[in-house]
Amino acid sequence: MAGRLFDTRGPAYVLVPGILLGIVALYLLSAAAGFGLFVTSAFVYGLSFGAVQPYMLAWTVQRAKPERRGAANSTFLIGMDGGIAIGSALLGLWIKNGEYAAMFRGSAGILVLLLILYGVTLIYASRSKVSRSG
Repeated sequence: MAGRLFDTRGPAYVLVPGILLGIVALYLLSAAAGFGLFVTSAFVYGLSFGAVQPYMLAWTVQRAKPERRGAANSTFLIGMDGGIAIGSALLGLWIKNGEYAAMFRGSAGILVLLLILYGVTLIYASRSKVSRSG
């Protein structure tokens, strides 16, 4: 479903709902006191990651020149693995001085910042198109 949305409507129709699902999932996880909410959070996070990660990879490869697509794929995956490694270490330091719930809410906050950054980028790109065509 996310792939069809990406192909027919564009990246924002996949990225924005995917990020919103990630925010909801992390907030639910921060509030989980029992197995039911924990599993619900995992399900929602799976929907988020399952939409956003393949979309980001496809978008990266699509934007690369045909002869550079292998390098684009490799760069994306190295960046993702590096982000997971660095993020795990930094969030581990956060846990050392706090609690898991606060760390998950903070992670949701990072996704909120990502959503704001993407929104600003979309606004800038649409204004840039208008000024070039006018």
